[in-house]
Amino acid sequence: MSYPAPQYLDPPAPVWPVVQEKRRTGVEVLVALGVAVVVAVLGFPLGWLWSRVAPHAPAVMTPDGAAYATPNQEQLIADEGWYVFLTFLAGLVLATLAWVLLRRYRGVPVLLGLGVGGVVGGVLTYWTGHHIGLAHARELVRNAPVGMHFALPVNLRVQQLGLWHGWLPYARGDVLFLAITAVLLYALFAGFSPYPTLRPWRGGEFRGGELSSDYQ
Repeated sequence: MSYPAPQYLDPPAPVWPVVQEKRRTGVEVLVALGVAVVVAVLGFPLGWLWSRVAPHAPAVMTPDGAAYATPNQEQLIADEGWYVFLTFLAGLVLATLAWVLLRRYRGVPVLLGLGVGGVVGGVLTYWTGHHIGLAHARELVRNAPVGMHFALPVNLRVQQLGLWHGWLPYARGDVLFLAITAVLLYALFAGFSPYPTLRPWRGGEFRGGELSSDYQ
């Protein structure tokens, strides 16, 4: 007596569909460039705000030239503290906005955009704030009468800007606070993200062991 050959069925399809997202590299690069430009340009209003809220160190003209009016320069420390506070707060806000508003483009490109834009934005914040009133202060240093008191523009003690080997720009010190804060917070968000690709699945989510209506 012969028996029919066993019929092997194909394995059942997985219950959870494999969601494959097409990585649009060109769009992501453009988004990252946009993030870098926006973060960098914010250095101008941040520098103006820094100059407005931070105290300005007082100077006095002496027979030997201009000098600080007080022996203990608390204003210089306060200038630095206000700069660090403002750029730290800006880094927190910018990283959060980038994570929430650009959730479709989360990843390394946006992280690099925050980092590069943060460095440029930190430098522009310092440059803008320091140059507000700088020309007037220089004129007073040269021509003010003896005994005249005047305010100096805000400044940073811990900062260094220059060209490495005469052509590659570099920055050190407090001007990096904006970039460091934004990059670290964005990386922290990524580390606690429940999505392997960092981006929420489009069209629905897994709810209660059943597929959402978009997959049925």
